[in-house]
Amino acid sequence: MKAATQIALGFMVAFFVATGIVWLHHLVFPLPPEEASGGMAAFGDLVLFAGVFTLAAIIPTIGLLRLLNGVRAFWSVWTIVAVLLVLTGIVSGFMYVLPSLTGAHHFPVIYSLAPLRILSAAPLAIGFALSGALAPPGTNRKVLLGCAGAEIIVFAAAALKMVLSNA
Repeated sequence: MKAATQIALGFMVAFFVATGIVWLHHLVFPLPPEEASGGMAAFGDLVLFAGVFTLAAIIPTIGLLRLLNGVRAFWSVWTIVAVLLVLTGIVSGFMYVLPSLTGAHHFPVIYSLAPLRILSAAPLAIGFALSGALAPPGTNRKVLLGCAGAEIIVFAAAALKMVLSNA
């Protein structure tokens, strides 16, 4: 029970660290009032929070995965969830990178949400890599590491498209 409490406290610390960084960002780099009220500023805050939280939560995540190391059912279910999440990333990646080839105009909701899913690829890749590194040896470990690789490829392809389209 002590380990679970420490893990929960670790995630709470990560939350407060991320919140504090967003607050400090506003303190150091205040936006003019005409820019601060828009949704783009809020989205930037969300991305900053998510990035800092992802990095700050690595240690408690490792603790959680080590705590669950002997629970076979967890690894089976987590591997299936990871594969399903990666499939959404692959679909979003193809829709974003090759919209004319995939018929993205037939799926406007998926196409409009694809950039958000692609942004989540980096934190998911970190989570899958940690899971794969700490999973018991076997199929689950290989699948989770493959999921991490797939998320990296999706993110890299979208980033490459963004760089090339702005060049």
